[in-house]
Formats: sequence, structure tokens, C-alpha cells
Amino acid sequence: MTFNAGTATDYLDMLDQLIEVITGRHLDTIVLVSGGSATYLVGDILGLDETGATSTEVAQIEVTAVSAGVITDARIYRGGVYTVDPTNLTANATTGGGGSGATFDITFAATGWTQNARESEAVSATVGAAGSGYTNGSTDVLTVVGGVLAPGGSAATFTATVTGGTVDSVALLAAGDYEVFPTNAVLTTVSPTGGTGCTLNVTWADVAGDTIVVLQGDAGASLDPVVGIKTYSSETDETSINTVFNWALFGMTAWQSSTNLHLQPNVSDGFSTADDGAITTSTTGDGAFVPLKDSDAFNIEWWISATGRRVYCVFKIEAASTTYYASCYFGLLNQFGITTEFPFPACVAGTSDRKRVWWRDVGSIFGGLTEIIERNNGPCFAWAPEGVWIGCKNAAISSNTATTPTYNVESDAPRAHVWPLGPSNTHGTVDDRIWALPNSLGFDNDDLTLTTLAMEIYRTPDTGGNLFPLFPNTLVQADSATAFFRTFGEMDGVWWFHIADAGVTSEDRFTQGNVAYSIFQNGTRIQPFSFMAMRED
Repeated sequence: MTFNAGTATDYLDMLDQLIEVITGRHLDTIVLVSGGSATYLVGDILGLDETGATSTEVAQIEVTAVSAGVITDARIYRGGVYTVDPTNLTANATTGGGGSGATFDITFAATGWTQNARESEAVSATVGAAGSGYTNGSTDVLTVVGGVLAPGGSAATFTATVTGGTVDSVALLAAGDYEVFPTNAVLTTVSPTGGTGCTLNVTWADVAGDTIVVLQGDAGASLDPVVGIKTYSSETDETSINTVFNWALFGMTAWQSSTNLHLQPNVSDGFSTADDGAITTSTTGDGAFVPLKDSDAFNIEWWISATGRRVYCVFKIEAASTTYYASCYFGLLNQFGITTEFPFPACVAGTSDRKRVWWRDVGSIFGGLTEIIERNNGPCFAWAPEGVWIGCKNAAISSNTATTPTYNVESDAPRAHVWPLGPSNTHGTVDDRIWALPNSLGFDNDDLTLTTLAMEIYRTPDTGGNLFPLFPNTLVQADSATAFFRTFGEMDGVWWFHIADAGVTSEDRFTQGNVAYSIFQNGTRIQPFSFMAMRED
């Protein structure tokens, strides 16, 4: 697992930085070798010897325990983002903090995600094979063969310079627009005259402006999570006044490199049925959307927790008078069943189910990952064993009091719900007791008991002691009309959090033992029970 934080200038830069974090390398383990001089303090942040490294975010270590000023324990504070690891990996000298001389043995690891596709266009090309039969002094146009064109896109073309029937060089005529560009050396066709066999080594670059990207995780299983992210800024908000700068997220069960994103097998809701790849156009819409923004005086602050199985992001969207926290999750769930029961517990979740949500439109943004309040279908989808995406929403909140929010099961149709319950090793017992209730559940966050059942609410990842309550974000499916209930699993690393219990505020931080957690509000929600915690490690 890696945890990082940083800033982005706009919604496109944010996508670039997300890709860097989850496809790069990070500080993976640390072993204290020497505690250094007797002047360190708990909370000191230490840097690494970056000699030989290439990074966009540097790794850092946090001091968690000292004895007479000498470090006795520490944790990884930021994993960093590296394409080349530091040279010094043993007795690695650290800098910063309140002391000096501490050393660690450290290792680096890949986060586990790869970029399968990104919308690209041709920039230039060199000749691979010169071919034969081309017309000297002609205006032959070579058209690139292969790849996957973006919806509405066209193939890249080059004009050829020909000597003795072979192609000497080419010049870009049209850049094209590809979701997946062909692998060099690419084949070409020619018009208007004859000639065969010319191949090109094309240099590709991002299409200017909005783009799509497809990312695949490494879950250590036969089926890895795949997600598509499509940025868009051609829409106005629901008032038709302000331009949106948003992401649309799409889950898939596999990646076919010869197929457009919107035609991938088992892609989750959000695309229209047309072949142009447009995302939903209705005001309410169906899909998983993340409202971000274009560049302005306030950067987008971000926090990303990533493993090869899943990615969890929080984005602070800020202006002079408005601040809210968008979020998204994609990858696999921590499943409760055995592998043969739930072979592919995939999940993709955004902040809003509405395509045209503007980041300052409080009414359209709603909640976040632990309070998914939807109007239609989304912004959270779970892949069911039957081979369909099921829309998820929060169990209806019927109380906004600080101590006893009540969650009601909506039983209109089989739907997955987000519940603050768990953990997995006790979930079966909790689940059985819940469904015995008459369609409602109340719990008192002060003493952490189920008021109806006089039963302890289980806390994760720690139990016992005077700890802040962390309720795992659990997806369950309920249809009381047919008595059909089942669990899907938990969003890994995401906890429902009652802020009044901990005495913290939004964008706050606390530690339990050697583990740290960051606290954020859900979207624009500010009620005491409308917060989420993400683990930092």
C-alpha cells in the first residue's frame, strides 16, 4: 500500500498525478537501524537521501516514538512517487525533523497499476521500412493502420517523400485521435498512387484537452480490476451557466485492446447507447462522476491511498467561499465470501450520479464514498456474481442528530446499500441480527452499542480500549419483499466516521497505535455522521 498527498492545478493535471501515483514506485518498507542523536521528537518528518532517484513526490518518514530523544519507532508518512529508486537503500541517511543521524534500511516497490490506453495523437514519425513501388515526386499520403480510434476520431496521416520508389521521409498531415495507438512499427496504406510495405515509427502524445485513460490493477488473481476515466469539459452545469470540468468513471471486468472504452465488455453505467461514446446526457443521469474544476487561484489538494487491488482518492475543491471534498474509489472490494462465491467483487464509485454537476453546486454533489445518496443509478456500482453491475446507495438517513442517526433499509428492489458495519470476521452474526429487525436499525455512537439489540458495534481495524470508532464501509444487498439479503464486501481502506466521537474536524488526522488516519467530510455534507476516514500507510 502507498499513501501520498499533493496538489494539482486542474482536473487534467489531477488525472496525470493520479496515474503517476498508481503506476509508479513507492517507499514500501522501513527498518530502523540507528535512532540517531537525542534530539528527535514524536511527529518529526524525515526525508530520505534522494541520491540517484527520479521522483515526482518524495517519500517521507514520521517519527512515532522516541526514548530520550532517540528514535525507537517510525512509520512511512508518504510513499512518494518514483520512476528510479534512490541509490542508497541501506543505512539510508535521513534529513529534517528535530534531530540528526537516524538511519533506516528501506525498500521500494511498484504500486501495481498499468496504463492500458490513453487518448493520443501522432506528433511525428520516422521511416521503419521504406517499402517499394511508390511514385517519385508524388503527393502520396500514408495512412496509419491499426489501433483503436477515439469515437468520432480519424487515423493519422503523413505525406511521403519518395526516391526510387521507396519512402525516404514523412511529414505529419493529420494527427488523428486514438484511444489505443498502434504499436510501432505501424503499417500504412497509400493514396492516391501505388506502393506497399512502408512502415512508420510514430511518436505519440496526449490529445490536447479532454482525454480518456484505461488503467488495470494487479490483484494477484486471474481477474484484475480495470477502470476507465473520461474527462469532459464540453458540458455546462444544470443551470446552463457554468462549465463543468469533471471525470466520469467506468468499471470493466476485462480489457479488450481492440475495442473502444464505451464498448468494452461489461462496462458500468454512464455511456449512452450510441456508438459515439458520449456519456449520459440527462440532467439526472446514470453513472459515477467526480466534480473537479479548471485551474484557478486555488489548487486541487489531493490524498491517494493505493494498492494493486484498489485506489481510494479524496480531492479538496476550494474557492474563496466554497470548499467541499470529492472522492472516488475503484478496484476490488474486501470480500466476505470465499473465492468461489465472489470471484470478482469489483466496485467503482464517484461523488455524484449526475453528469452536469458543477463543483460549486451543493445540491447536486451530495455525499461521498461512505454516504452515497443517489437519485438514479450511481454514483457507486458493484459487480454482482450474476454478471451485472448493481447500483449502490446509502441506507436512508432519517435522523441527523449527533448521537443517534437512524439508517433504514429501503426494500423497493434488490439494491446494494452502503452500511457502516463489520468487520468481515463478525459480519455474518451482525447481518443475521440486523435482518431480524423490523426494517430499521438504530445505534448510539456514544457507547457504541446497538440500542435495539444491546449488542456491541464491531470496530475496525482495532478493537477494545478507548479508540475512535471506525466503521467499515460495507456493501450489502437487501430486498425485504423477497427476503433476499447478501453481502458484497467492504471498500478497502475506507471507513464511515462519526466526527463528534473523536473531537476532530474535517481534513483532520489522528493516530491509533502506529497507524494514522485522515478525516474528510463527504462531498458537501457537514452533519456529524457524514465523514469518512482513510488509512495512511
